[in-house]
Amino acid sequence: MAKSVAFVLFHGAEELDFVGPWEVFTMLNAVAPGEVAAFTVAETAGIVNCAKGLKVAADYAFAD
Repeated sequence: MAKSVAFVLFHGAEELDFVGPWEVFTMLNAVAPGEVAAFTVAETAGIVNCAKGLKVAADYAFAD
């Protein structure tokens, strides 16, 4: 069974704080398929505006 890894997003988040770790976990899944299920979560699903202007879509809301 895959391990779930949630990346918590919020308005003003520093991009490198989640993009770097995202790369690590998704690369692990590329090397060992089915080991990790990475996804993003925020207070509400949808677009989150990060610190340097990057807009990222949260896959899920906290309530999900």
